[in-house]
Amino acid sequence: MIFPTRPGSYQSGVKTMSQLQLNAEFPFRILVDITYHYKEARLQYLFQVVRAFAEYPVESIDIVVVTNVAEKDKLNNITRLCSPLMDSHPARPGSKKTLSIESHPDLADPWHLPCCHKHLISDRFLDIKTGYTQYIHVEDDILVSFDTFCYFSILRASFRYSRLIPSFLRGEFLSASHRLFLVRHLA
Repeated sequence: MIFPTRPGSYQSGVKTMSQLQLNAEFPFRILVDITYHYKEARLQYLFQVVRAFAEYPVESIDIVVVTNVAEKDKLNNITRLCSPLMDSHPARPGSKKTLSIESHPDLADPWHLPCCHKHLISDRFLDIKTGYTQYIHVEDDILVSFDTFCYFSILRASFRYSRLIPSFLRGEFLSASHRLFLVRHLA
């Protein structure tokens, strides 16, 4: 088992995904939304992020790509690229995966696109009938490995009684100046 046996404890023998059997499934039902401001050159990053989530060995994962385009050819590009990733994996035939695309082309400001996912929380994640256990919001260039997801879940469980919520800091590297900096780290 990947989780601690008692609240607040951490087992040094926790295995990484590479040490676990491929056919293992974890009882997570995850809703993921990926904000994607359409640029054809960035489709490769969207593909990598969707692929990473599609490979999670979980009970179910529903991925929603939230984008700013409505043109059929651009939406078809996203669908053609990412839909094959939702096919059943032979090692995990019971895992359910879906992909959908939400289009928000008429925003007053393109910077509002990351806020367009909020209704997914109230309409889908918090709806008791869906049975989701986790909600993940990322942008098209933020890859969250399953090991990172599991580590976060373990840490969250161990912090429960301290009333602390772990979080991630987003860092970016500017290759022109060779500098690493934090993004949006102020509340």
